[in-house]
Amino acid sequence: MRVIRTLLPTEFGLLKDHLLRLAPEDRYLRFTGLCDDATVARHAEGLDKFRAVVVAWIEDGELRGAAELLRFDPPGATHAELAVTVEKDWQDKGIGTELLRRALTIARNRGLDQIFMICLAENSRMRHLAEKFRGRMIVLDREVGATVDLIAPDGLSLWQEAMDVGHAAIGSAFEQWTPRRRPKAV
Repeated sequence: MRVIRTLLPTEFGLLKDHLLRLAPEDRYLRFTGLCDDATVARHAEGLDKFRAVVVAWIEDGELRGAAELLRFDPPGATHAELAVTVEKDWQDKGIGTELLRRALTIARNRGLDQIFMICLAENSRMRHLAEKFRGRMIVLDREVGATVDLIAPDGLSLWQEAMDVGHAAIGSAFEQWTPRRRPKAV
């Protein structure tokens, strides 16, 4: 069963597990360079629970994709950084697009007016996502920065987020009563 929802700060360990499962090339692209397990763990464990929002794609109880939204300092800042990751077997299925859409809706409804995404120039998936949401690209040597401008929240954006939260609540409730798939014995 699939559930798309924001993680509670106490669930950021699910993000750490997801990031540690990324294929080496995807981890390289996410962190714009080589990094070991300890660095990935420190990143997930060090997220500021007051400034970070993680939108998670959970499939059969495992987090398989995430959009990390981190509001800049100082408190009350109207800009944030966003990163999206999807595990190899779940890529090219629209998961990144849906995670980004939900993260942008949340950002907009929290009064943010601009999102920044930074990726390596060879990260075509992230560049494609930014283009889908009208991100302005700036090439900086080996990296590409993208900004997405957000408009003020309105009734439709608030309704969209409420529908997303409601759908997640129903999905999470059903997940509690749905048996998990077990691997077939060989």
